[in-house]
Amino acid sequence: RMAEAKPRGQTQQQKHRATSRLSHPVGTSVIALSSIFLFVNLCFVLSKALDTNQSLNCGVEDQSFLNPISRTSMNPTSKIAGVLFSSAPRRSADFTRQQNKVYQKNSPRAKEATRRAYGLFGGAYRTFAASQEGLVEGLIQYGRIRSQSVKDAMLKVDRGDFTTVEGKAEAYNDYPLSIGEGQTISAPHMHAEALELLHDHLKPGARVLDVGSGSGYLSACMAIMVADDEDDDNSTKNGKVVGIDVVKPLVARSLVSIKKSHGGLLQSGALEIKEGDGWAGDTKNAPFDAIHVGAAASSVPDSLVSQLKPGGRMLIPVGEEGGGQEYLQIDKSKDGKKVSTKSLFGVRYVPLVKKGK
Repeated sequence: RMAEAKPRGQTQQQKHRATSRLSHPVGTSVIALSSIFLFVNLCFVLSKALDTNQSLNCGVEDQSFLNPISRTSMNPTSKIAGVLFSSAPRRSADFTRQQNKVYQKNSPRAKEATRRAYGLFGGAYRTFAASQEGLVEGLIQYGRIRSQSVKDAMLKVDRGDFTTVEGKAEAYNDYPLSIGEGQTISAPHMHAEALELLHDHLKPGARVLDVGSGSGYLSACMAIMVADDEDDDNSTKNGKVVGIDVVKPLVARSLVSIKKSHGGLLQSGALEIKEGDGWAGDTKNAPFDAIHVGAAASSVPDSLVSQLKPGGRMLIPVGEEGGGQEYLQIDKSKDGKKVSTKSLFGVRYVPLVKKGK
């Protein structure tokens, strides 16, 4: 009997030893620390993936700038926690009725992943469409387009004409797209917002400067608004938009894009696109009723403020690349003696490059 009981006792002892190992404070601490180490490293890798190729996320409203926790100040763990638990993905869950066909074919899990991905940026990207009409419809639905003249201008200028061949399939989705040379065409919601904020200064006959004109899309929209006849690109009035960009290949490319459907704007002189230093502006055609800057300056250029007409308005993103950037509205009083500055919201833009650098 004793011989039979002995193996049984040894088996129980072995079980006790195994259990004691797991419950031992040192063993538990090692397991916990290993888990934390793996989690932090995973967060670091994912955060790097989110920050990869930031230029493709430029030209957008960055609503996190206004939130208590900004992405620019988050550590890797906080970034991932924000992705998993913030309300942004829920806010961006709605889409327009005319959704992208590719999105529609996705599985429920893939759709949810798409919504969460775009939710990372504060829910700004809500419109997925297959045509310019669908894009404009979405921007109206979400309050980005609020006036008839802006609606008409954006309907007339097809974003697909201003994207690369690779980006054509995504041209009508509300997010930035690469146009080469390390630059992007801004998200449609930012183009719409700029047009609305400058709406009262984009009347027929107005003179406008578009700094960092890039693809030429917004310049074309503004040129249509300042033309005396919205149905005719060959304006006879003196309304004019001047688009300047420091990147020479982009200037040439934007002219090709504009000529696809709006060559009359160039022929009539209602629109001029040329190479130039955005920090210096354009003294030849100044002063301007409105100035739009499509890249982030480290500070507000004095030359641009001086080229603003009394009663004029300038929109400019200000801040360092990768840091907190503000979208500023600068108004000059009607007597030209006072300049007021108002911070509207946070944004993310590529830097405004100085000529020769």
